[in-house]
Amino acid sequence: MPNMTIGDIDSALMTRSSEEISEHAFVAFCGSIEHTAVSQILRALTKAINDGSKHIHLLFQSNGGSVADGIALYNFFHALPVPLTIYNAGTVRSAGVMSFLGAKYRKTSQYSTFVLHRCRLQNQSGYADQMQVLADNLLIEEDRIERLLRAHLDLTSEQWANFYNYELVLTPEKAVCAQLADGIGEFSPLPHARFYQI
Repeated sequence: MPNMTIGDIDSALMTRSSEEISEHAFVAFCGSIEHTAVSQILRALTKAINDGSKHIHLLFQSNGGSVADGIALYNFFHALPVPLTIYNAGTVRSAGVMSFLGAKYRKTSQYSTFVLHRCRLQNQSGYADQMQVLADNLLIEEDRIERLLRAHLDLTSEQWANFYNYELVLTPEKAVCAQLADGIGEFSPLPHARFYQI
């Protein structure tokens, strides 16, 4: 075995640390789930993967948005060729919850909440046949949401009742019990981490 000096050991540790750091990419998103935001997230994560990242960490904060965009983001997260760890940094609502469920690893801050609810239409007016079309479309969106949630979550009958009748708010502990998150943990970028802008 060759003799190694303290300098050799330090150099090896620094190289290893640098390699480990370069394998992790960090991204932060705060906003509504809509077409432009989804495009920006896709671009940032794709760039990180093309740059050689082996694991992506995404800080995520969203007040919800479009069901279609939430499901698109869910599918993108689910199909990523590298592991994605997503972190609820404060509150994730509605379509944001659907997106969140697409990540392989899901963490929630000890101070965060999740909010789930059915689809709503606000300030709509029109003739009866127009309202019928809107109602039919709303039922399709609600079915998509429920099927996705039921595929992932283990909610009690009382929690489902809250979801149907008003909205369901989950604390970090309840989110872990419901399998929405796999643990309570904070977004903690490594020193000298690579950040990607959205």
